[in-house]
Amino acid sequence: PTPTPTPTGQPYNLGNVPFNYSWPEPPVTTQTVDVDTISELQSAVRTNGARVVVAPGTYTGNISVTGSNVDIVMPRNATIQGGITFGGSSTLTQNIRWTGGNMTTGPINIGSNVNDLLINDFNGSTNGTTNNWTGPFNKVALINSTLEIAGADWAIYTQPEFPAGTWLPKYDLILANVRLNSRGVQTARIQAIHRLIIVDSAFNPDGTGTNGLRIHGHSRDVYVANSIIRNMFQMNFTSHADLVNVENGTFRNVARYEATQGFSLNVSSNTGTVNNSPLYTTAVSANIGGEAIIAPFTGSNNIQYRWDGITVPSTSHIGAQR
Repeated sequence: PTPTPTPTGQPYNLGNVPFNYSWPEPPVTTQTVDVDTISELQSAVRTNGARVVVAPGTYTGNISVTGSNVDIVMPRNATIQGGITFGGSSTLTQNIRWTGGNMTTGPINIGSNVNDLLINDFNGSTNGTTNNWTGPFNKVALINSTLEIAGADWAIYTQPEFPAGTWLPKYDLILANVRLNSRGVQTARIQAIHRLIIVDSAFNPDGTGTNGLRIHGHSRDVYVANSIIRNMFQMNFTSHADLVNVENGTFRNVARYEATQGFSLNVSSNTGTVNNSPLYTTAVSANIGGEAIIAPFTGSNNIQYRWDGITVPSTSHIGAQR
């Protein structure tokens, strides 16, 4: 079939999202800065209004993006051997766009006071440290990108905050055409997001981690579509004693490859629908050919199939292409 074109002015076609949401605002730049050393790059990303054009090569050191209206453009043969942090100070960091490039060592962190961040066509690997998206942040999108973590958990971990025993939500997190792999236990734990959108993505497709995707901490307005999750997909209570984990969730064509049945959804306060989302399972007791367990969600055509425990569809087209 002919692909549906991306709507004008949007970075990616997210399909029929059942609630209103916002993309990050693009940067407005006033100067172009060409860089070919790590010190030049470190300085440029702290400069307001800079379009930062990075030369091919390897840049050894950590990057802290604290300028606003910064547009970083890296070729696919440029690599940062270090970590990248966005924000993290008392000053607002906003309207950031990062396109292209690679990262080794890591991590890639989102600190406090970050608004309007778009990361596109990025290939990042992290060793030994969680990619901690602490926030609070608003309007963050990761598209056409790959993140892999080894020696630790969480290729993405959104950190909840607890003022007076409550959770501070973050708003508008978009993952589209994203590939997340873990070579530890956990792959992704997303908490306290209002307006969470995940489409055309793969979680733990290589099966090297134990858990694929976890959504916790009263995430409200959740849309997951056309995605693959290998191993556990959890939306149950955590040690933080969440009152609700998913409110108004919509799951469409979410294929799960795991050895257990159900969505781990048996939390009566969760609400939403699950449709056309098959479960491929090795469980002996599975009702093969029947409906998978989705309670307390509602929905239909969530058929269980026998799985060999190994084979998943190719996901080589998902994420950054290198």
